[in-house]
Amino acid sequence: MPAPPDLGPTLPVLLRRRFGVAERVTVAAGLLLLLGALGTLLISPYIARKAQLVHRGNPTFNLVYPAQVVHRVAPHPGELARLEAHRQRVSATLTARPLHLPAYAGIVSFGLLPVYEHRYVQRLRRQYPGFELRDEGKARINGAPGYQVGFRAGRRGHYTWGRDILFIPRDDAVRDGVLVSLRLINVGKPTKREQRLIDAVRGVLRSFAFGTDRA
Repeated sequence: MPAPPDLGPTLPVLLRRRFGVAERVTVAAGLLLLLGALGTLLISPYIARKAQLVHRGNPTFNLVYPAQVVHRVAPHPGELARLEAHRQRVSATLTARPLHLPAYAGIVSFGLLPVYEHRYVQRLRRQYPGFELRDEGKARINGAPGYQVGFRAGRRGHYTWGRDILFIPRDDAVRDGVLVSLRLINVGKPTKREQRLIDAVRGVLRSFAFGTDRA
């Protein structure tokens, strides 16, 4: 159907006249662009659907998590926050608890936290049968200094993987912080879907930040 005279030639006609592009090619390209835009609109709610958990207190902190796979639940006694995720043979829990440190005149993250962490690891050994220390050392996530420990416990095929990070809001003159603990329990080798869940929960741990602003 010819274009109305007051509107002039269509875009495919103009491209054919000026650049020799076949009209069907222009139409096909336009359809691909339209489909791509529609696809973005459909999946963007899932991409952007990250909720924020904010704990207001002393200190105030926040975590960002994908609400479609990680769920906020009521904290257990002694906890400030709790997030959980489950899929078939994988169960993941991330908790935040208050951290109270003794008075220390030096740089807390360098001098006090390694000593405190050593005693904390001893408690983990008593708590988890088959405890194996995998790594430990200083940590700094989104500007927050701290000290971390990674471990494995349990038996082959039914391991518990743990990572605990002692966060403090600054390096010195501080006694209150946050202990963030991640526990992953998997039975057998995880599937691709289960591995995506594990990666998502690990991403929540890396989103920790003091204050209310997202990292």
